[in-house]
Amino acid sequence: MDREQFKKEMKTRFPSCNSESIQNWIMFAQECVESQQYVNFEPMEETAAVEVWLDTLYAGLSEIKRDFDPETAAKVVDLSGKQCCLYPWEMRQAAEHLRSGCSAEQISAMIQEGELEGDGPLFPTMLP
Repeated sequence: MDREQFKKEMKTRFPSCNSESIQNWIMFAQECVESQQYVNFEPMEETAAVEVWLDTLYAGLSEIKRDFDPETAAKVVDLSGKQCCLYPWEMRQAAEHLRSGCSAEQISAMIQEGELEGDGPLFPTMLP
């Protein structure tokens, strides 16, 4: 999905999240592509690569909302405001920690310490 569609879908699915958090996820997708990190390790043109990242980030965040609850999902989305954007495979662990009372600062420390690695590269997609 393109950037505008991502913003619209995020505001619809996560209404309590602020625009800055959503914009930070877009910037994270851009940074991933600039670092030559591609979804499913498939290089592609920059605009398309960012859009694919936005698809997979949206799908991952949507899975968190489905599997946890709207409040925990909103906390994961809002981590981006604390410079804690997560790869999709890190989102589940972060949600578990947030649900058990961890703060954004603790999640940030876990990321820096390599304690939030997840089960390896996982790029979720939205089912039709």
